Formats: sequence, C-alpha cells, structure tokens
Amino acid sequence: SDSLYVGTWGVALISYTGVSFPNNQWAEVQIPAESSGQIFDLYVRYSGAYGSGTGYLLRFQDGGAPAIKSVAAGVETWLTLCGSYTAGHTYRLIANGTRISVTDNGTETCSVTDSTATAGTPAIEMECNATCPTVRNFQAD
Repeated sequence: SDSLYVGTWGVALISYTGVSFPNNQWAEVQIPAESSGQIFDLYVRYSGAYGSGTGYLLRFQDGGAPAIKSVAAGVETWLTLCGSYTAGHTYRLIANGTRISVTDNGTETCSVTDSTATAGTPAIEMECNATCPTVRNFQAD
C-alpha cells in the first residue's frame, strides 16, 4: 500500500535509517484530508529518540496553515508559516545547507535560514485524538 494510517488514536513517529541520507535532503507527502484533532509532521534531518530528537519539521495541524519548526533536543521553535493547507496537495520540506524551504505542488511557499540541525534522516509523525489522517506517497532523498 502507498498509505500510512495510524488508527483511531495515538502517536507514531517513523524515521528511515536503512540508508545514509545526505545532509542536503528533502521529504514529501500527500495529505488527502485533515481535520480537527489531527497533527501531522514531515521531518528532514531528524535524529534522536521520540520526544528528545533534533531536526526540522513541517507541521500540519487541524487543517490550518502549515508551519516550519526547528526541534532541538525535543524543544520545538516556530520559524515561519507556509501559505495554506489544501487537501490532496503534495508538500515537500527541503533542507539545503542552512536554507529550509517548502513547496506546495512544486511551488515554493516559504523559506527560512536556520542552523539547528545539520544531519539526520527524513521522518514522519502523526498525533491524533479521534480519527487519524491517512497520508500517501511519502518520498525522501
């Protein structure tokens, strides 16, 4: 299947460590629909354990505007909002040097400069208290 589904309640963080990823990397996913009580994070340069990791994430929450955040030892810092969320679009989070950017269906919507995380792997995380979102076509390089 090309979808990830957590269930009806819970938290899941999945990072791929089967290969080494370059420090310049991207991760993308399609989110068909998202609603109240749902959080989805798309990561690049993620390292560490759940709750204490470091990396960059693109957060989708309750159907609102996506936002880039940095995470250092589990502490999240908002960096910028990135346009608006549209169901069915493909979002890509890109880390290239200290430039972190986002594309929505191939069009850049925001970028920031930050040096919090320099290495790690792509990852995805879901949190939900009712029905969890289904995501499709997760890819990374």
